Amino acid sequence: KASTTRKMSVDLVLAGDIGGTNCRLQLFSIPHEHIEEECEGPRSLDGHLVVFGKTYKNEGVRNFDDVLVTFFQDAEINATDVSGACIAVAGPVRQDHVTFTNLGWVIDGRSIEAAFGIPKVSLINDFVAVGYGLLTLGPGQYQELQKGDLNPDAPIACVGAGTGLGEVFLTSANGRHTSFPSEGGHKEYAPRNDLEVELLLFLQKKFSGRVSIERVVSGKGLMNVYEFLRTKYPDEVIQKYDEVIMAEPAEGAMYVSKYKYDYPLCATAMKLMIRAYGTEAGNLALQFLPFGGLYITQAIILKNIDFFLNEAMSGFLAAYHDKGRMSHFTNQIPVRIALVDDLGMKGSHLVAARIVKDLHKKETDRPPSLGTVEVPIPALVAAVAAVTIGAVVLLRNK
Repeated sequence: KASTTRKMSVDLVLAGDIGGTNCRLQLFSIPHEHIEEECEGPRSLDGHLVVFGKTYKNEGVRNFDDVLVTFFQDAEINATDVSGACIAVAGPVRQDHVTFTNLGWVIDGRSIEAAFGIPKVSLINDFVAVGYGLLTLGPGQYQELQKGDLNPDAPIACVGAGTGLGEVFLTSANGRHTSFPSEGGHKEYAPRNDLEVELLLFLQKKFSGRVSIERVVSGKGLMNVYEFLRTKYPDEVIQKYDEVIMAEPAEGAMYVSKYKYDYPLCATAMKLMIRAYGTEAGNLALQFLPFGGLYITQAIILKNIDFFLNEAMSGFLAAYHDKGRMSHFTNQIPVRIALVDDLGMKGSHLVAARIVKDLHKKETDRPPSLGTVEVPIPALVAAVAAVTIGAVVLLRNK
C-alpha cells in the first residue's frame, strides 16, 4: 500500500502496451536508490522488480478504465500506491490523449490521474515506446550488421516491419534521449528496377492510386508482393502451398515466410520485400544521419533473421547502400538488428521510471517551506492596540 511502499523506500510504476486486440500491463517496484540513477543504458532497469503483470482481451470491454480497475483488483494493490505510469498505445497520441476508433475507447492521461489517484500518467505511441526500449539494449541484445562510426550523442533511428511499418527517431539533450513519433511508413513506395515498377503498377490498381512503402514492407506488404508474383508468374505457382497462403489472407504472410525455402515464389517475395526494406533503412540513414545507431526491429526480421543475415539471399545491405553519390554516408552509419521482442514494454517501463525520477527531483528541488507562525490571540490584540495608540500620539504631536 502507499504508506507501506514509502516506508520500504520503493516506488511502484505501471507500464502498459495497448494494441487493437490486447492490453498488457505490468507493475514494477523501484528502490529509491535506483530512482536516482539515470534511466538510460543497458543497466537502466536493473533492480526493478516485477510485482504483477497480466494481459487482458480488449473485446467486449467498455473502456480502458474498466481494464485498469480489474488489473488493480487482480494485483491486490491500490491504484493510489502507483507513483507514475506510462502506457504505449497503437495510434497517434496528442497531449496524452488517444482515441481507439475500432474499440470505441477514448484514453486520456489526465482523466486516469484523476480517476485513480496516480500522480502522473503519460501516453505514448507504441513505436515511440520501441524507440525508448532501444535505450535499454546491451551486448548480446543486438546483432551488428555494420559497425560504422558510433557517436553516442548523435541521433538514433529505428525502422520496424510487423503488421505495419513503424519508424521513429531519437535525439539527445542534457544526457537524456527523447523518442519522437513518425508516420514515415506511409511515404511513397519508390521502385528501383523494372520488376518493382510492375509491382507498383499492380498495387496502384489494387489500392486505386497512391502506394505507400508500408504496402510492401510489412506483413500485409509481404502478402501484397506474393499476390503480385502469383499473378505475374502463374506457371510457377505450386498449388499445395498457394492454397494454404490464399486461404487466410490475414495470416498469409506467415505462410509465405514459412515456405520460403521450399517454394521459390515465396523466396522471391521475401527478397523483393527485404530489398525494399533495405532501401527504406537507407532512406532513414540519409534523412537522420543516425550515427547513434540505425536499428532494425520487430517481428518480420526476428522471425526471418537467418534469411536477413544471408546477404546473398536477402540483398538487404546491398539495397541499403544503393544511394549513388551519397553511399559514403550509409557506409559510416552503425546498423544493428534489435534481438529483443518486447522493446515496447521496456520503453514504457523506462518512461514510467523517468516520470518517478522527475517527480522525486521536483520534490527535492522545492524550496523549504517557511511554515506559519502561531501568535496567541491576547498578544495579537495587544500588538494591534499598541500600534493604534502610537498612531494617535503621533497625530496629536503634529
